[in-house]
Amino acid sequence: MLHFVDMQRCLWEARDDLEGDIKLQIGSKNPEITIDPTSITITPQKKSATVTVRGLAVTSRSYVDVDRCWIVANGSETDCPFNTSRTFVTTKVVKSNVISVIVYICGFIFFIAWSISFYPQIILNYRRKSVIGLNFDFLLLNFVGFGCYTVYNILFFFDDTVQDIYLSTHPHNLIPVLINDVIFASHAFFVCIVTGIQCFIYERGEQRISMICRGWSSLLVLLGIVSVILASFSVVNWLQFIYLLSYIKMAVTVSKYLPQAILNYKRKSTVGWSIGNILLDFTGGCTDIFQMVLQATNTDDWSVFTGNPVKFGIGSVSIFFDIFFMIQHYILYRHSNQDEKLCKQESMNGSVAKEASSL
Repeated sequence: MLHFVDMQRCLWEARDDLEGDIKLQIGSKNPEITIDPTSITITPQKKSATVTVRGLAVTSRSYVDVDRCWIVANGSETDCPFNTSRTFVTTKVVKSNVISVIVYICGFIFFIAWSISFYPQIILNYRRKSVIGLNFDFLLLNFVGFGCYTVYNILFFFDDTVQDIYLSTHPHNLIPVLINDVIFASHAFFVCIVTGIQCFIYERGEQRISMICRGWSSLLVLLGIVSVILASFSVVNWLQFIYLLSYIKMAVTVSKYLPQAILNYKRKSTVGWSIGNILLDFTGGCTDIFQMVLQATNTDDWSVFTGNPVKFGIGSVSIFFDIFFMIQHYILYRHSNQDEKLCKQESMNGSVAKEASSL
């Protein structure tokens, strides 16, 4: 990463023993940077060489490319045994290094906030020995969404076939999934399973999964199954398959909050629904969008919003519902002893219904 009109050195190094000289022609198609020198030689005696990259204008991404690489040995020349189109250095020219540091800090904050946002609900369920107030539709949709998201991240990060397809269509891009994405998704899916188990062992009253949610979830799962079959028979490739999984996750994110909001409205209470989950989710969502704004400002590149409006739209939907839940919790349905009486009454009604059904 370069500061505007700053310079950085780019090191090229051979780690193995060389039988001859390696010559590289270095260049860039991006006018925002300059490279000096444009030709370097790595020898058996000197296994490294550097080029100086200077930033001329801010840019979110530019590349230092290897235009040509050849080996000179025993009086003959041969091309280097690797794909030069996949040999490049990604650079970024920014207005402020301070803003770049803040961007990294924001990334750390929203990763932590989102990762621990699942635990307040689990702790609340454990303390109350009850899941009354937690909407089962929300839980099922969360399970489906993070299941798809986990498979998406694992395949993108570990599967060579998926990576090869992606790099063949985006030769200058890096794999968009990092190990922290895999950890976050897998952890979230595991926590969804734990919360689901709580629904079986704790008091749940008369709460059930609605028929609408069963149908919607079944449709999403069916789409995933069909896409696996199509990918297995090469009707679609595996990259298209995991893209479909990401679309399912998006559909879940847009639809999962509404059932919980309706349940709170019907009960006129938020008891049983952890506000800690909402506060942490709100913190992560706001920090994520703030990071996007800082990145765009620092590089004069707003494609993070215009190029991926779905991501920004989903983040905005999540923040909207977080605010709505906070209004329900702190203004419309403040906690009181009456709320606890409501939960006890719902529990008694559920017990009576079970006894009646067993007679």
